[in-house]
Amino acid sequence: MDNEFGRQLKMWRKRLNVSQQTFCLEADISTKHLSYLETGKSQPSLQMVEKIADYLEMSTVDRSMLIHAAGFEKDNLLELQRQDIHCALKKISDRHEPYPSVIADIHLKPLFITQGTVNLLQWLGLDYSDYDNSLALVFSTDGMRQYMPDWEVTAAQVFQLTKAQQPSLGTNSQVNKNLQGLLSDPELSKIWQQCSQSYGAILPIIPYRIVKGEQEINISMIISTFGLPKHLHLSEHEYQINAFYPDDENSRLFLESLSQ
Repeated sequence: MDNEFGRQLKMWRKRLNVSQQTFCLEADISTKHLSYLETGKSQPSLQMVEKIADYLEMSTVDRSMLIHAAGFEKDNLLELQRQDIHCALKKISDRHEPYPSVIADIHLKPLFITQGTVNLLQWLGLDYSDYDNSLALVFSTDGMRQYMPDWEVTAAQVFQLTKAQQPSLGTNSQVNKNLQGLLSDPELSKIWQQCSQSYGAILPIIPYRIVKGEQEINISMIISTFGLPKHLHLSEHEYQINAFYPDDENSRLFLESLSQ
């Protein structure tokens, strides 16, 4: 069972820089119950969530997010925020034409794909809808990987960033499920094992060298995160923008020609 509520509760307690014992004394909660809530061994009642929110003096938005994380009725405030965010993301996507771009939620479910992305994939004889997620599209043996002579370099950097995100995603996240499918490939599994669990010197700029016949394209994917700045650590409300830019003039001209 996912424990988003427990993760948020623990985050708030650490933000206050108080121990479980102090938190319990001031919030009038038993230490055992708090421990069970943080670890996911116990699920809170709505009354308990409200009690904790009152103690933390949460804003309306924070309270809504905590209630939502506890599994209670979806909050209209969050839904309105999500609609506003999606509207902004759509504008970002539209402005990136004619180049490839994929905007997805934190679980890599695509929300907006530019026509530039569709054009590039059609040139390669691929269709995004044939793959469960963007990782499978790029690294499956029948996906983009077959046109990427340096795919191991790209995979190493993507995996490095993915590994750094894992602690905030939870073991039952869709990203981790997607990874398990990919890592059944021995070559990908070996690259994954060699990656560290920190960003290190890896920047969120990942090279893609694509070759089909005599045509070579060099593009870089720049990864950025979109969300409410105060809540970027709450994975459910993060969005990942994967925007591709040509690295040279020939690549730029070719990508633009695909849109004509």
